[in-house]
Amino acid sequence: MINTLIPLRFAFKQKQLGTPDEQVIQWIESFPSERNSITKGFSQLGVKMASALDSQALLQLKNFYCDKKRCLRCAVGFYLFDFSP
Repeated sequence: MINTLIPLRFAFKQKQLGTPDEQVIQWIESFPSERNSITKGFSQLGVKMASALDSQALLQLKNFYCDKKRCLRCAVGFYLFDFSP
């Protein structure tokens, strides 16, 4: 559901209505957060995931920032490095 039906419905409604479908957001929020090695790593860092929406967001952050070593372009990475004196 999370990786097939929900994205298809989201894209269809976005194209049809021109705005995101709130029901799709509610659906993904109703699923529990995913459990895998990536989300486990975030959990060990103290990140709390209330729903699949949170775990999907963290997977997106990891894929587009962490894996590509774009730490300073990511608000989380920038915060973790904390360059302030």
